Amino acid sequence: MSQITCHVPQFRTAAWAIPKRERRQADDNGRTCLWFPHFRNLTRGVIPIKQPMTIDRAPADARTAFSADSELPAAVDVAPEPQSAGTVYPPSPSAASCAALVPCRDPAQGCPVGVDIPATARALAGGDHAAAYRRVRAAHPFPSTCGGGCFAPCETACRRRPFGAPVAIAALEEFAASFALPDLVVPDGPCTSPFEARSVAGATGRSTLAAVSAPRSGKRVAIVGAGPAGLACAHDLALLGHHAIVMDGRAEAGGLMTTGIPAFRFPAASARAECGGVFALGVEFKSATTVGNLRTLLSEGADAAFVAIGASRAGATLLESAQQHPDIFDAMDVLSTHIAPLGQTIVAGEGPLAVDAARTLVRRTLAPEQEGSLAVHLVLTGTLDTPSVTPEVLAACARDSVRVHYGWRVRRAHIDPESGLLTAIDLVEPNGTSARVLPCDRLVLAGPRIPDAMPFAAELDITRSGFIATDPQTLRTSMPNVWAGGACAFGHRSIAHAVADGKRAAWEIHAALTGARLTTRFASAWVEASGRPRPDRGPADRRRALPLLEQPLAEPFAPASARAATRAGEEAARCFDCAQVPVVTGECTSCGRCAERCPTGAITLVDGRPAIAADICNRCGLCIDACSDDALTMLRAEWDERIQYS
Repeated sequence: MSQITCHVPQFRTAAWAIPKRERRQADDNGRTCLWFPHFRNLTRGVIPIKQPMTIDRAPADARTAFSADSELPAAVDVAPEPQSAGTVYPPSPSAASCAALVPCRDPAQGCPVGVDIPATARALAGGDHAAAYRRVRAAHPFPSTCGGGCFAPCETACRRRPFGAPVAIAALEEFAASFALPDLVVPDGPCTSPFEARSVAGATGRSTLAAVSAPRSGKRVAIVGAGPAGLACAHDLALLGHHAIVMDGRAEAGGLMTTGIPAFRFPAASARAECGGVFALGVEFKSATTVGNLRTLLSEGADAAFVAIGASRAGATLLESAQQHPDIFDAMDVLSTHIAPLGQTIVAGEGPLAVDAARTLVRRTLAPEQEGSLAVHLVLTGTLDTPSVTPEVLAACARDSVRVHYGWRVRRAHIDPESGLLTAIDLVEPNGTSARVLPCDRLVLAGPRIPDAMPFAAELDITRSGFIATDPQTLRTSMPNVWAGGACAFGHRSIAHAVADGKRAAWEIHAALTGARLTTRFASAWVEASGRPRPDRGPADRRRALPLLEQPLAEPFAPASARAATRAGEEAARCFDCAQVPVVTGECTSCGRCAERCPTGAITLVDGRPAIAADICNRCGLCIDACSDDALTMLRAEWDERIQYS
């Protein structure tokens, strides 16, 4: 049995017992429409409300962390165990149920580090910028960087996507992080993600602030690479009490966060400040240090090593004939040097790298009088439905006068035999059914990236594709006491994925150094939903264009303007707060008024009870307003999830 602090149900008179006319003032409480099959058994009685207290209980729904075989159910499945006579419905939701209920914050579907997005949106919608800052900063050390540089898998999972556009989660996270300089903070409410600082520090029995000043364990961990994965690992190792030493061949920490994201869409000052926040925890940084032998590193006093060298080297060329020419460049060279466009310049490749290279070249005209003669084309090898090619990305390309071609593969480049100049490129569809020729004076290739892992090839197993062979669950490599993560092990995904890998590696390293077993502890409860404004639905129901989406601030941690705060609040109000669900708490007479009132047709009657399809429900709350029997009441699922060692 373990002692945990969580929110558990206490009871009071049910909301259905209050006449509807006395409840009208509280109608705009963020009602949503979602249905769980077991709620049909919910009997008239009492509704759980939130009251914090400490209880002794066994970890509920304990899970082995990071199982690659675990899958979330397609439908929400709240724990259906029979209830004893002394228990009151509904039962506490399981971990899988909560993950499926709020997909944007689930690491398997949305945010890899489990940022509590609904809580952040609630805080911004209510004008509480400080509370929103505490939420995003406690989850991981790079909220501003992720907000400005991540392609936001959380927005792909957002339930608001079918209703016009997803919530601009990345922009909201960036805005929330701009409240203050990076610092360790403790948010209010339960710890909703094992990645949160309270979870990591609490695993050693310390509070977040006490973990920083606590004596070190005497264990030294060498981290090769100062990118997001390496620094996130160092961040959590510091909270776990170990001495982390970060080494990088560059003079500046941050990796692609400080050198690979163009300044016109992301201020490197944010990344530098957040890197400084990690070093403030006592992390040691050795710049301009090249590591070529891991065994030497371990023999010189390191108890473990984490390899996070990224993947910045070009892999297989996009050209079928592997041609080389002075006017054929790599996209990373464009971002790191001052290569200028020439005539009609074509950028071919995939993902954010190709887009950033094209938009960077547009800004590098040779001379003002030649600006009109220069043209930049972007040839995407994939389709427009990939997560990294968002509508905002395409709109930005259109504003920059970048002409986009998609669904084409570059076959070869035409070089004039007499002059030796690049003249054109051949494009073909993936199935080879169609081809075209584009005039081209300069070609930039943004192909798949691989790590520069050759220095470690004699010590670590390397996959056929050039990545470090790594156990996806434990992040262990083929060499004892060496872990790897981030792009060098799994390829480029997003900044948040790299941060998650670094934090997971820190937990696994701590378990190995202490001989403990790493698990996840989960506890949950239903609470009565109140005080939440109804999700905003303007006439066009469109996503607001936040200022941070268009142009980064010159000073990222300056006080927010009133206009920016207003727009952020408006955008945050679009969040459905999917953890809220209407529950049948009274006598349903099967009148069908809720189904008649539903604007999307999401409600049907099954066995005389309202059943609501979550995929088409817009969570407007009209079904509750239409219920003349007062049979529906709004509840919210809240949970506490942390790592623990045993």
